[in-house]
Amino acid sequence: MQNADFFNIITTSCCAFRHILLFGYQTLNKNNKKPTQQCLQLLTKGDKIVTNGGLICEVIKAENDFIKVKLNDDVIVRIAREFVAKKIEDK
Repeated sequence: MQNADFFNIITTSCCAFRHILLFGYQTLNKNNKKPTQQCLQLLTKGDKIVTNGGLICEVIKAENDFIKVKLNDDVIVRIAREFVAKKIEDK
């Protein structure tokens, strides 16, 4: 009888701890995405970005839904804003 009570206490504690970690991580992750969305809206010519595919590009023109970027001197492409992973800050 005592072993069953101990097992139930441990199982319940582990489940509660797991939920606290999971929901805490999700909350922090949502807060980290807000500045990214603001940065995407403020992209201007000359900014350097990294795409979700890992390409490092320079912004040529920021349009409503797309961004015209330069991959090198010869290649200019348009990408959707949602495929921008982050902006590279100049140091």
